[in-house]
Amino acid sequence: GKGLLASYIHFLSGRQGKFVKINCNALPSELIEAELFGYEKGAFTGAKSEGKHGLLEVAEGGTLFLDEIGDLPISSQGKLLDVLDDRKIRRVGAVSDIKINVRIIVATNKDLKREVKEGRFRSDLYHRLNIIPVFIPPLRDRKIDIPLLISFYLHKFNSKYNQSKYFSPNALESLVKYQWPGNVRELINLVERLVITCQKDRIEMYDIPQEITSQTDNLVSWDSQKGDKPLKQIMEEIEKKIIKNALLEQKSSRQIAKILGISHTAVLKKIRRYKITF
Repeated sequence: GKGLLASYIHFLSGRQGKFVKINCNALPSELIEAELFGYEKGAFTGAKSEGKHGLLEVAEGGTLFLDEIGDLPISSQGKLLDVLDDRKIRRVGAVSDIKINVRIIVATNKDLKREVKEGRFRSDLYHRLNIIPVFIPPLRDRKIDIPLLISFYLHKFNSKYNQSKYFSPNALESLVKYQWPGNVRELINLVERLVITCQKDRIEMYDIPQEITSQTDNLVSWDSQKGDKPLKQIMEEIEKKIIKNALLEQKSSRQIAKILGISHTAVLKKIRRYKITF
């Protein structure tokens, strides 16, 4: 998800400070500024007697990740713009500024251009933030990633709960075909639930929630009589199907590479490996 990518950017950057995250729609608008900038003692009713460091101070030398930036109150947007321009903050109730050195990464599911046009997001802040935009495709557009993610989190939760669960081939294919409206978080939650609740080690189609299988029953064509297969073989068969279906729709290996988010060379290698013909 967005937070994972932001944390990777931080940890690969060499910055020595902390990675700090705040969800802009998780706090009442009147508390956002106190959380971001901190406050002096007695700044407002209910404030801590000793005051409080803001998250911009906590992230000094590191990275502050502002998730759902589109929900930041417009009254606070101007102050954030000042921070980006001046690299200084002023705590609520203070009379002097504090210099900071913080990388700021923001994320949103909203169309910020539309938010700007409709007056809910400042144009100057939008352009100030939009330096290096990164688009993360939804999971439904990254089918090739789904078996890898399932394998990773299956191993994680098997270790956590001392289990040895694994997916049957047709159950795994059903999950690959699913649209995942909740993206990676939905996938993680489902894998953990199945590891906890399934009585047998092998997770079958009937173990998967009906809201998923009802969407994928007509798409799953795996022969359930083939028995168990190694995960690597299952993933290769799914990958082959994805590329074959993409070729039928696109008729261009370059376009397939763009859709799947892999290099053109990688697509050509897979076409040769699986002996797929146009």
